[in-house]
Amino acid sequence: MPAVILCKFDQYNGPGVGPEKDLVPIVPMTNSWTTKDGTNCTRVMFPLCLCYASTIHKSQGLALNKVRQFTNYHKFIIYYALY
Repeated sequence: MPAVILCKFDQYNGPGVGPEKDLVPIVPMTNSWTTKDGTNCTRVMFPLCLCYASTIHKSQGLALNKVRQFTNYHKFIIYYALY
């Protein structure tokens, strides 16, 4: 398992790493618990959520349950993230 996953965001304004400070480190999280029969369990995972993106042209006519809109005024393109 890698120690960290570096995600690059084009227009990120928060703290970051790398030469341009546009990389965000995602570190793994550990969760431990005990089952009803006394077994100790541990899970290590990266807190990432799978999603898809589409332009407004490709999403026309689709019935979508959860959508978030991202507007890129520099390129005049609107993207929708599908959760």
